[in-house]
Amino acid sequence: MEALHLTAPRTTRAGDLFTLSCAVTLPGRDPQELWITSNREGVKDRADAFVALSLLPAMKLGVPLVSEAPVSRSLLENGLPQIQRIYRLWRMDPWNTAHPEYHPIQVRADAIDDIDAGRAVGCFYSGGVDSSFSLVDAADEI
Repeated sequence: MEALHLTAPRTTRAGDLFTLSCAVTLPGRDPQELWITSNREGVKDRADAFVALSLLPAMKLGVPLVSEAPVSRSLLENGLPQIQRIYRLWRMDPWNTAHPEYHPIQVRADAIDDIDAGRAVGCFYSGGVDSSFSLVDAADEI
């Protein structure tokens, strides 16, 4: 069976910015690069963020998601099954027929023990009202 495949992440640096990137491939299609840029160096040996970014496309295609790099045990065993249930519930909404059907999939990766999350705070900023509020409200922490 075909699988959505993630290469091991790699970190590059340009000045004060660090970019963590990996390639995502599906047999018969051109590879696509995923990346995250930050002013702090990221965790190099994990694929957590990229697995999260690739989960919905893999569910839409109904193919397993395979990562060369390890994924945190809590995400792999608890987070991803719960996220998949939520995505599937969105599709079950009779008023929300615009979304494609999402299939439950298997995520294959080596599990790695969770690291101490520390006290860092992040925000996914989309430019919308909710993320703008979050950015202003927690600006000192982000």
